[in-house]
Amino acid sequence: MTLRRLRDTPSAMGEYTRAIDPRIMGLSGSERQIAAVSREYGAYGEPRASGPHGDHLFDHSTYIYVMNPRGEFVRGMEADASGDQIADTLRLLMAQAE
Repeated sequence: MTLRRLRDTPSAMGEYTRAIDPRIMGLSGSERQIAAVSREYGAYGEPRASGPHGDHLFDHSTYIYVMNPRGEFVRGMEADASGDQIADTLRLLMAQAE
């Protein structure tokens, strides 16, 4: 069993995302399904050992994914975008959708 399977169970990920914000939805699947979705959305994840005891960390993308009401991907935004940048982008996208 890989490290990811031990730590990142659907239950553990659900607890993690709810602790950040209950509106966040975590998704899971087989390694093949996760790889396919990662490719589709341009996401990445890479395990790495860190610290003197080889503690395991997981580097991953931190995009904000903007979805339309049908659940379709519209665009990605950098997670460190300012609130004003996010609001401006969302206003533009909403105006284009009308």
